Amino acid sequence: VDSVVAEKFDMWRKMLKKYKHAAPTPLAFLTRHVHVAETDEKAREQAEPHLVTPRDKDPEFHEAGQAAVAQAGLEVSPDGRYQKRTQTKEHQELRRVFLERQHSYDFWIDNGLALVGSPETVTRKLKEQQDLIKMDIFCARHGIGRIPMAQARESIELFSKEVMPAFK
Repeated sequence: VDSVVAEKFDMWRKMLKKYKHAAPTPLAFLTRHVHVAETDEKAREQAEPHLVTPRDKDPEFHEAGQAAVAQAGLEVSPDGRYQKRTQTKEHQELRRVFLERQHSYDFWIDNGLALVGSPETVTRKLKEQQDLIKMDIFCARHGIGRIPMAQARESIELFSKEVMPAFK
């Protein structure tokens, strides 16, 4: 997933140059779920149940929207999501990502969708993403699912004191 994001950012930068974008180059923004704890093991133990949580459908919206969705040229996929009848490679990849992330903590981590670990691990992973994607702004999302507020606060504190200084 990170390589796909990097490819998209690279294409965007090339298009800005190709079409001689006159204004200052817009900043590239990336957001990821982040959880920092004293050790990799503790961070995983705290974050995993909140990352690997199937998302429930909204039955009222699902039923009420069927006709409108059909009129818009969409259909309901086997997993209950609305999609264009003709899927592009990008749509297929997004669908795969949304399905896989519900079932596998390792999918979140291996694909760079979440940065979970000790301050050292999160710093290393964030530097890897910055080198690959070349984002200008990073938004850490510490509120993962229903993670207890105390754990989210501790993660924010460790991130601000032990991870952020590596990026000054």
